[in-house]
Amino acid sequence: MKKILFLLLGLSIFSGAFAQPSGKSDPPPPYNAEVMRQHEDSLIALFDNVRKLPKEQDRFNACYTFVPALVKALKEPGAYYYPFDSLRKWVSIVKPTDDAFRIFTWMVAKGNADDYRTISYRYFGAIQMNNPDKLVLFPLEDKSRQLTSIEDKELTNDQWMGSLYYDVHEYTQNNTKYYMLFGWDGNNFRSDKKIADLLFFRNDKPKFGAPVFEVINPQTKQKAIKHRLILEFKEGSAVTLKFNKEENKIVYDFLAPEDEKANQIGGAAFALVPDGTYQGLELNTQTGVWEARPMVLKGISMEAPPRPSPLFDKGKQPSKGKMVAPVPGSNSSKPPKKKSEK
Repeated sequence: MKKILFLLLGLSIFSGAFAQPSGKSDPPPPYNAEVMRQHEDSLIALFDNVRKLPKEQDRFNACYTFVPALVKALKEPGAYYYPFDSLRKWVSIVKPTDDAFRIFTWMVAKGNADDYRTISYRYFGAIQMNNPDKLVLFPLEDKSRQLTSIEDKELTNDQWMGSLYYDVHEYTQNNTKYYMLFGWDGNNFRSDKKIADLLFFRNDKPKFGAPVFEVINPQTKQKAIKHRLILEFKEGSAVTLKFNKEENKIVYDFLAPEDEKANQIGGAAFALVPDGTYQGLELNTQTGVWEARPMVLKGISMEAPPRPSPLFDKGKQPSKGKMVAPVPGSNSSKPPKKKSEK
């Protein structure tokens, strides 16, 4: 998809080279650029503490200082249209093509910086609606650790399965607009997660998840209908989970035990890795269910979506000042490629 975007961008620039100048300059942005830059500089400085402070409580206190500063910035006139390009290195910002909203997500490391085995993450976020009259903001409260059977529940913004969102795909079913969110979760020192979750609005309030995912269990190969697709796999594995426009399907790496020893560890997600095949989910427009489809992909780019660089080498002691990894897709974080990818 990245290659297509670059191609389209190149074509637009190429065709623009032959366009006659109109004599008109671009209209000014709907925000005060200088004021917003000052807010952004302040936010980056505050988030630096979230990343670098060695003590867990200090990192969370820094985050609690960052949140009201972000809200203050978003209250500025026209702030919805300010891109926060520099802040995006550490805070993920995604929005759908209909521009109905944008979502901010970020993570705070939990645990002891001197022992990588204690590290996990708590996620924070907010949905900012595209409202020109006032700030409409829904905070996202991560309850991943407290919720049970999370694959089978509709959630709200105050009961959210936290992750860093790296993409969104919108579609309409039965006159309702749905937004498929794709996220990454560092989970713990043994495993990572990729998540496909469904966002929709009921009575103008955000809801997450619906029984529309036909999921295949990696061990038993049995199918079940779930509220979200959660892939848990060996830490550091390059796993694809994305909406593939060419196939018009959600496509992901099918997971399998890494070796025979891993196969004997029944249900151990940290022993699962991509097996070289792809699974697809195709929308059944009659039922609204994303149905499982085996995939054979030829001539289609399947480069894995971006994931954060590792927090640190998880086989070694962490280096101070790297308690939070760069956001997926930021310039400082390049995803590893699988051996089969070119």
